[in-house]
Amino acid sequence: MNTQNGTTSADARASSIEHQLDALKADLKKLVHRFDSDPDGYVGKAKQQIQGHPLAAIGIAFGVGYLIMRLARSR
Repeated sequence: MNTQNGTTSADARASSIEHQLDALKADLKKLVHRFDSDPDGYVGKAKQQIQGHPLAAIGIAFGVGYLIMRLARSR
């Protein structure tokens, strides 16, 4: 099960998967930065709404949390 350079094929696969995960992490960081820094994007609009209506935002968050709790408890 050894390759010519002395590493196992499992080691080579693990290295390949690790490289792919690193690339995926970098892509996700870029995506998060793009969403967070764009004031006209979804996150920017949500921040504006929350800053403009903080009590409504708290109420909505509480209501959504309550619904999720009820759905999770019923199963």
